[in-house]
Amino acid sequence: MSSTWPIITDYKRALQKSCGDLNTVLTDPVLGSSVIPRMTAQFIPHYGQQNVVFRLQHGATPYAVKLFCQPLDDRAERYRSIQNTMRKLFREFAQDDLSSWPFCEFDFLDKGFNLDGESYPLLKMKWIDGVDLGTHVRELVMMQLSSEQKSAMLCRLARKWYLLMGKLSIFNISHGNLEPSNILVQPDGELTLLDYDTMCVPELMTGRRASELPCEHVRHPLSGVATLFSQSADNFSAWITYASLVALSLDPSLYRFSGPSWLLFNDADLKNTNRKESISHALRNHLLPELSALAHSVELLCQQNPSEICSLDSLEVPGCELWAPDARKSKRVTPDQLSVCTDSSSSLSRSGVKPPVIATHPTTPPSVNPEILGVRSFMAFAEKMEEECGRVLCLSDLFERRYIRKANNWAVAYKKLSAFFSDLRTGDFSYHLFLETHLSIAFACGWILNRKTGIRAYPFQKGRDGRVLWKPSVSPAPLDYSRWKITEHLRDSGGDSIALTVSISYPVEEDADQYIEENQLRITRVISVSPVSGPEYGVLTGADEAVRLAEKVQSVAVTALKQARGARNVHIFASAPVSFMFFLGQLGPALTPIQLYEYGLDVDETRGHRYGASFLLDGNEYNS
Repeated sequence: MSSTWPIITDYKRALQKSCGDLNTVLTDPVLGSSVIPRMTAQFIPHYGQQNVVFRLQHGATPYAVKLFCQPLDDRAERYRSIQNTMRKLFREFAQDDLSSWPFCEFDFLDKGFNLDGESYPLLKMKWIDGVDLGTHVRELVMMQLSSEQKSAMLCRLARKWYLLMGKLSIFNISHGNLEPSNILVQPDGELTLLDYDTMCVPELMTGRRASELPCEHVRHPLSGVATLFSQSADNFSAWITYASLVALSLDPSLYRFSGPSWLLFNDADLKNTNRKESISHALRNHLLPELSALAHSVELLCQQNPSEICSLDSLEVPGCELWAPDARKSKRVTPDQLSVCTDSSSSLSRSGVKPPVIATHPTTPPSVNPEILGVRSFMAFAEKMEEECGRVLCLSDLFERRYIRKANNWAVAYKKLSAFFSDLRTGDFSYHLFLETHLSIAFACGWILNRKTGIRAYPFQKGRDGRVLWKPSVSPAPLDYSRWKITEHLRDSGGDSIALTVSISYPVEEDADQYIEENQLRITRVISVSPVSGPEYGVLTGADEAVRLAEKVQSVAVTALKQARGARNVHIFASAPVSFMFFLGQLGPALTPIQLYEYGLDVDETRGHRYGASFLLDGNEYNS
């Protein structure tokens, strides 16, 4: 076998050049007689750190084919051991209910893929539909449901996780990397574990060291080097995931601490639970005593020797009986007692069990004399803003017409925006915003007034019918996908960032691509958003469609970040209504860090207007 292994593009090219006859590259007869689904305009695989997964279709059965971009070393032997163990377990439990079977059965083929005269290994498994745990939790928290409903659903999810970890304990198996992206939530709510590169089965527990460390956000802070394969390898990760789900069930608003690859606790929180900005600090000071107890249990786990941490199914971490629904001596509500309800007179109250208190804002608070605020970064058509607004922030002195006077002015603008909005209040207060600004500034306004702040702010939007307040409904209608085209394509498999091009009012892809090329940005994936009918003025129908589209764009970008492991930045090039950019900015913290670009900032006399960098939003905006 060649010392140089294929890269992702080599595998992709070989499959495409097979011209539909996959037998020329795939040795397995089932895979060889399969077809590449024509579900999208481009054939886009799913990426991992050292591998790539393609979806193939054989009749009515979809298959996942995992191909490797690096030598397997001892993984080939381990895959064979895992495969044998899985088959044995599957036979033993075949008489039981397999709907909650937590693994994907797979076949390891040592010589499964032919390429340039060489044969390479692959994993063949049936494709399972679903979303990763992080995406599922985000979608659940953002649903238009009552707090009690969200609490019940999250509590049941925590219960499923507890039971799944109990199965692994019974099977004497450890997964090795229980990060959210390796936990699939199927449409029926069942959980399936993915990616068995670090899995350990009994016959491998012979003094071998794991070849990889778990994701840092589910790794014990004292685990600095690869540890021995053991059944206890998952214990810390299992506890952290369980604690995160239970905490969210008690207070869904804690989701503000989540990130692209962690539910609540990130590696910085685990290494220092006393950080003021950490989730542990917020839990310790929470009004619910259960959450304070949960924070204490997590702190004890982080201080304990990793090899001495008990399994989740034992529920023997000190203090867990005060917050864990599954603790044997728990007095709290269990998932079976929780029902989907909307008021305290539900079956919970009738059963004598006090429902958990959820710290969230009222769903539809009354609007009390909304204050009208104005932000202006250019004077044209905004000269009389002071007459229409209670307060106005004018940033026009930082610009020459639409062009920034000097690069540092973006930092100045952000600090002025932060100060201008610093005294806005939550609760029954609301604010209406005149935004006569660059799109980057509209996005920054949304970023500062993001959903996690609880501040109710709504922008005015200029259109053919004049200026209209874009205030979304309490429950906006679902997005009409027939009107919108959201595509994704690979640009550079070795890149460290993703790009988002939003062409609602005017097409931006060509100009964005030119900027990326000239500035040698290492973009691994490009997400493009545009109306099916083509970019045009006034194509957005109103606030509800703008909000739903912004939510969808954020969801796609978050997923792209997870799939492109190692990607750090999101670069945004947009031509869109200012109100849409405000709504997208409100969702932006989930994509941190973000580099924004403004069209027309970089003027070249021979080529006209071009994009230029504006705000860099990374959670520590211009603090230096």
